[in-house]
Amino acid sequence: LEDKLPVMLKKVIYLGSMCRYPEAVAYARSVVRLCGKPVPKNPGLLQIVFSMSSLRRLTARLTDDDIVSLPAVADKKIEYTLQIYSRIASYAPCLDRTSLLIWCSLRAVQLSLVHGLSSATPTALPLLGVVEHVGGDKNAAARFGWLSTRLVEERDLGPEATAQAYSTAPFNVLHWSESLDGPISTLPKRGMEVGILGGELEFVFFSAAVDVILKQVRGVPLRIVEREAREACLKMRDFKVEGSLNFAKPVWQYILNMLGQCEDPLVLSGEAISEAEHLNDPMIKGDKTQQTYLTCQRFRLARLLGSYELAEQQAAILTTQYKDYAFKVGFAVYDVQLNLALLWYHCAKERRGGRQRRRYLSKARKEVKSMKGRRDKGCPNFDSILPILEAEEASCASVQDPRAVDALYEAAIAGASGKLHYEAIALEQAALFHIGRYDMSAGVEYMRRAVSKYLEWNAYAKVAALYDKFEPLGMFTDDDTIASMSLYIPALGGSSVRSGKQLPHVDLELESTERERGEDEVEVERKQERD
Repeated sequence: LEDKLPVMLKKVIYLGSMCRYPEAVAYARSVVRLCGKPVPKNPGLLQIVFSMSSLRRLTARLTDDDIVSLPAVADKKIEYTLQIYSRIASYAPCLDRTSLLIWCSLRAVQLSLVHGLSSATPTALPLLGVVEHVGGDKNAAARFGWLSTRLVEERDLGPEATAQAYSTAPFNVLHWSESLDGPISTLPKRGMEVGILGGELEFVFFSAAVDVILKQVRGVPLRIVEREAREACLKMRDFKVEGSLNFAKPVWQYILNMLGQCEDPLVLSGEAISEAEHLNDPMIKGDKTQQTYLTCQRFRLARLLGSYELAEQQAAILTTQYKDYAFKVGFAVYDVQLNLALLWYHCAKERRGGRQRRRYLSKARKEVKSMKGRRDKGCPNFDSILPILEAEEASCASVQDPRAVDALYEAAIAGASGKLHYEAIALEQAALFHIGRYDMSAGVEYMRRAVSKYLEWNAYAKVAALYDKFEPLGMFTDDDTIASMSLYIPALGGSSVRSGKQLPHVDLELESTERERGEDEVEVERKQERD
């Protein structure tokens, strides 16, 4: 059996990399049964509670130094069992089998602490961190996340383990307690680089996808992020790593849509992906995590581009069919919650009174309460978001002091400084507040500043949407920046075409040449353009 186990593990990995998760889990369960460590098909509550209590007693007796100093596992059968437990735990969320994820994560860590460390231990620890986070123990969650990265730094567990730890730990656990702009911002790329040296492709490409998502959520200019997403996805296609590719394609297309490189910015179809084909792909239909992430991208596009009816449809899907999205979409949870709250506040403002207005305000406040709760428990990544929503809440008050509301928007703009996308959103919301009060002087000034930030972020489709909506008011007639644009997006050009004016646009022919240049050169040129 020990001679067959390496081949059996490779088959599990292959099935998982092809998104054939039901087959991967079924085969993995048959393998561990042969090893004398059977996995229940659907672990019950008592089984999970018993495993959790046993593991907590173990971890309470061991310090982090004790765990890092544990010997390597000597029993080959146990080592492969550990590997397979970790794989099952990784695939279980894709099948919406939460109890299986919890049970396998607990068993994998428990075996490591009793029998010794393996290359699977750094993967199992972040999954255990997810379990602790959902259970409300944020300190334990952070502990297991950092312990995962410490193991690969201080022990020689191989490049595969490093790639796994540096992608799964920040994506699943560490962002709840660490700033996205802090030390975790470099981990996915480091995991990718180390993994390449060891020839570990599956988690190399997963690390690449996670790195792209992290940069996009941090507000890195979209041209830079698109270049990296393109490079990663094309390599995934070449090596046929379907799991990571299916995860990364919607993100790449979201960025292309925001850059205006598509037929319809509201539809995730273009160079990276065909939305209709993707939705009908059997791999996607059977993968809850992929469906959740695709819905998040569609929702964010609709809300940001001002298609509120479509955004509300996608929000309903997200919050009813995928209620646990916060634990599946990793870093994207911050953008999703911000856009959900902004959507509900917008819908409330559209209703001047009555039950519907109260219902939408209740939804918005529920999102804000959730974010404040997470911030109060140590998550720093809502600090740039919550001031925007505090200003939105004040702008919905029945009795307003315009100067006080404006001061809140100014505080939100200042608090978002350095994050292009959040600063642009704060400026836009301030503009909409003043325009809604018919204070066009302040509204126009805020809107021009918002457009400038959106341009700096390279969100050209958003700029086109704003121009299409507000150009009839004469808001951009004497704006040299807008006038010099040469981007044309047909799907957003309705009113501009009807008014006999061409929609402004940024020359996208520059895109292909700019991808070939280094990040520093692009940033220098962008600064010169701004000056």
